[in-house]
Amino acid sequence: MSVTSNWEYADEVDFSEVYVASPTDTAAKINAKLAEGLHLVLQPGIYRLEESIKLNKSHYVVLGLGMATLIPMNGTPAIEVGDVYDVRIAGVILEAGVKPSETLLKFSDKGYEGSSDYPSSLNDVTHALAGTTPHQMSTCAPLSFWKSIQVMLSWIIFGFQGPTETTTVRSKTVKIRF
Repeated sequence: MSVTSNWEYADEVDFSEVYVASPTDTAAKINAKLAEGLHLVLQPGIYRLEESIKLNKSHYVVLGLGMATLIPMNGTPAIEVGDVYDVRIAGVILEAGVKPSETLLKFSDKGYEGSSDYPSSLNDVTHALAGTTPHQMSTCAPLSFWKSIQVMLSWIIFGFQGPTETTTVRSKTVKIRF
């Protein structure tokens, strides 16, 4: 399967198969909708997540609109992808929270290699390592199956200019592991 300029082989997802989340939704509510098999669209805003958004089925789409910003509040990753393939994450900002997180985006912790026939993709995913308050993390996105993931237009921001000051990253080293 390949994509052509006329999108002949593009996937289509009916909107009845999509959950549109708002920043007031809890991670538990979002995860319940994902467990039902729905794809996820995130409205613009700041999502303060008490737990990770968990993608445990293949062929998921997560699409952030505007400046959908995911902040893990309890030291967990913002998004955890299980041992699945063809997960597409696009248009989100993953911002480090005030409690230290090992990573903001976690793809499999068991050495799963994914599928080269159906690779996962990260498109326009921003890792914000500092915001308007002190934030902590050690690794942006350790990708254990780098041979079957496509990364396009992803950014790492080391600091935002706040209303009156610039904040700094509190970890000694910021790493991206591939």
